[in-house]
Amino acid sequence: LERFVSASRSPLALGALFDRDRDALPSLLQILSAGQSLSDLLIRDPECYDLLRLTDGQPVARELLVAELCTEVDLLNDDLAVMAALRRFKHRETLRIAYGDIIRRQNIETVTRQISFLADAICEAALRHATKRCEAKRGVPRLANGERTRCVILALGKLGGLELNYSSDIDLIVLYEGEGQSDEPHGVPNHEYFERLAKDLTKLLTEPTDL
Repeated sequence: LERFVSASRSPLALGALFDRDRDALPSLLQILSAGQSLSDLLIRDPECYDLLRLTDGQPVARELLVAELCTEVDLLNDDLAVMAALRRFKHRETLRIAYGDIIRRQNIETVTRQISFLADAICEAALRHATKRCEAKRGVPRLANGERTRCVILALGKLGGLELNYSSDIDLIVLYEGEGQSDEPHGVPNHEYFERLAKDLTKLLTEPTDL
């Protein structure tokens, strides 16, 4: 709690909030007591607590999460900026889900589906950026008949069953439609193209950052 108050933009305003809203401090203490990782997320972004209180931890549809994050990422070109956006979104949405879980006592199915929807949104935004970068470097992958080669990411395990918990890993498989090559002058075969796409996607999702 001391670290959270010290990190806040205005400790006096925070104290006034606790005095005005008698539920604010007990709710904050519940989240801080739930685990070090959630505490660290709140302390890193104290203003997020206002957002938590406004949203009240209510569930958000998968489509809305995907649209919100993809809209932000589509405006970015730099990999580091994209990774920062992905992680910032994950942190804030994880806190929203935890608020609904811990403070509003949502059932376990709602919580695990929300965590899974969040993972879906992050994977979708990362894939869109990785695809844009691959096409800029290597052209558009084509089948032998000239049509664009489609690909899909399959989620296995807990994500595939919409049963992720806060610390779950995700297992993904990238499948592409068929052989061919990209349409740039020095095109690469589709198997190589999508291998590189998968590596770029993995980097966006897993490489450590300052966030």
